[in-house]
Amino acid sequence: MGPDFLIHGAIPMLVWAMALIALAFAFPAAAGTVLAIVVVGLVVGRSRRATGR
Repeated sequence: MGPDFLIHGAIPMLVWAMALIALAFAFPAAAGTVLAIVVVGLVVGRSRRATGR
């Protein structure tokens, strides 16, 4: 786990997690929708990286 992982992996995930937690307290239904969009985006992004696109 080098600095590249922290910059592009851990820190953005922590920021997203804190934003989703804050959103969940304010608007629970919206947080579920945003979480679903984020999960789909992560899956699509990983599959594109795996295929080399």
